[in-house]
Amino acid sequence: MEFNDILKRNFSAITPEYEKFATNKSHCQQCSVYSAYKSPGQSEGNAKNPTFMIVGECPGQEEAEVQRPFIGKAGQRIRKELRKYPKVFSKQTCIISNVLTCRPQDNRFPLKSEFYEIRNVYGVNGQSVPDTSLPWKKAKGLTVVEHCVTQWLKEEIYLLQPKVIILLGAQSLYYLRGDSGITANRGNWRFMAFDMNTGTGYKGWTIATYHPSYVLRCQNDPNKGFVSQQFEEDFEKIAETWSSLVMDDPRMKMSWDEWKRESALSSVVDLMQV
Repeated sequence: MEFNDILKRNFSAITPEYEKFATNKSHCQQCSVYSAYKSPGQSEGNAKNPTFMIVGECPGQEEAEVQRPFIGKAGQRIRKELRKYPKVFSKQTCIISNVLTCRPQDNRFPLKSEFYEIRNVYGVNGQSVPDTSLPWKKAKGLTVVEHCVTQWLKEEIYLLQPKVIILLGAQSLYYLRGDSGITANRGNWRFMAFDMNTGTGYKGWTIATYHPSYVLRCQNDPNKGFVSQQFEEDFEKIAETWSSLVMDDPRMKMSWDEWKRESALSSVVDLMQV
């Protein structure tokens, strides 16, 4: 399928800025994860002004082949949940993405100790292309996943400014919010903000729940029957409470500069009370 046809199929609305972002992402060959399947994935939904962003872990085999997120068994499980609330969740209100753009080798999510690896690049028609004759070498500072999150996921969040981010599973919880333990953190609303180091940033509400693949693995386990129930309860909670939470939060109406000043003032007050 041609790239423009993928964009038309995947997105109910799209801005020129996001189209450029998606095009750049489709050309990404920057790290060793790409070399396994050579198919950077695309998101799906509203690429203009989504209310919700749903973030999984990485494309599965089917997703990598057709360039659509969550179309396998796990995808059908979460889409089943979303369809329960058609006035809240739809292709017009949501965008679905992943922590990793590419499907990793053998579907093994990179460890936190695995550092970003690069090859020297050269220019081809204005694009940076890895020199495949050279071996991969470790880059300093960022792990494989941190690089992908910084390069693509956070940029996507910044471009779209979703009011709510739904984190599916431990990986998205850790790499976006910095929290560990999906069981302890699921079902709880938390405000999140990050700076893009360009004088702007993102702020919004987040909530975590189980990854649908884990829900499927637990459904026949008599000791984990609660997982599916909690997964359903989390989406019910999101559908019923997101609007009042977002609309009643004055921070959501602030400009980035206003919020930075408010945040700095709050930090000073907190320090004075220690």
